[in-house]
Amino acid sequence: MIKYHKAIRDKIPEIIEKDGYTCNVEALSDEKFLVEIEKKLSEELVEYQKDRKPEELADILEVIYRIAKLKGISKEELEKVTNETSSVEAQLIKGQELIATLINEKQDLTSQSKIVNSEINKLNQKIQNSENDKDSFVSDKKRDLKHLFNQVNKIIEKNDKNTNSMNIKIILCKKLHKNYRGN
Repeated sequence: MIKYHKAIRDKIPEIIEKDGYTCNVEALSDEKFLVEIEKKLSEELVEYQKDRKPEELADILEVIYRIAKLKGISKEELEKVTNETSSVEAQLIKGQELIATLINEKQDLTSQSKIVNSEINKLNQKIQNSENDKDSFVSDKKRDLKHLFNQVNKIIEKNDKNTNSMNIKIILCKKLHKNYRGN
């Protein structure tokens, strides 16, 4: 016996029996079926990514429409919501990929600086609180962290508000986080 426990299309039991097998099927409440069909959506997406066939895209849409129906939303209402929320920015027409974001001059660098300073102070406090640790690996990590901390502080002390220095502060702060989590 092979166990599946997954949402199936209505005619699957007939197809199984036609092939000479028997199957056990359970009628689920809408609440339970919603849970199972949401799992089915992931399954259908994987099938599409594997085969890239239009039939698999149609299967995804069918599952989405059934989920919507279970939530009390008609196909037409779902399409209306899609059209309403699909502003120029929300569409996927241009085929773009976001690579990275940087702070630009229009952003409030003072608030960014306060956040970075706060994080650096928290990390420095953690370093100071663990000063008595005798483990050499941890001690090496603390030494590296102190060095990074001092680099960041030098940048902050210059009080340079240009974009590049703020980006450096943020990058160094992230590095501090990453290194500290290694302890």
